[in-house]
Amino acid sequence: MALSGVLKNKCIEKLSKIEDPRALRIIFEAITAVQDNRDISIDLRRKIPEIAPRLYRGHHEDGDILEYIAFHYDKHLDGFSFHRGHLRELDPKAAARLRKYETKNGKVPYRVLNLPTIVDANDEHDRQRFKLGLVLSAQDFGRSRDAKVRQREKGIIPS
Repeated sequence: MALSGVLKNKCIEKLSKIEDPRALRIIFEAITAVQDNRDISIDLRRKIPEIAPRLYRGHHEDGDILEYIAFHYDKHLDGFSFHRGHLRELDPKAAARLRKYETKNGKVPYRVLNLPTIVDANDEHDRQRFKLGLVLSAQDFGRSRDAKVRQREKGIIPS
């Protein structure tokens, strides 16, 4: 697929204005897939750690669970790459303590701790893909009929 000179210059001009490294990686992967005649399958999520930075040892040794998670998982708390399921896999004791905290004090707001549930993380991932034009129709969304209904209600996908 060859671009004409004017179109090529416009594309280069637009790409040079993109500052987000994730967006550039997505565009590069999409162009490479088109050139190789492959389907475009792009995951916007960041890589999660394979092992916990530190295992939670309890309130007396590590302090408040919200501060512990915010300190040790700070670079992963972007709102959809790292979710509670990942925390449960990496550090089950911290996940259990967070559940206990929420049972007692109510759900932790995202402005305090940006650690979504698996469902919320998947919805946000779909929202981001739709915003970037990587998903074109409601058929590309959701894992089940219930997920599609929930996403329509949240305004993630069109009706």
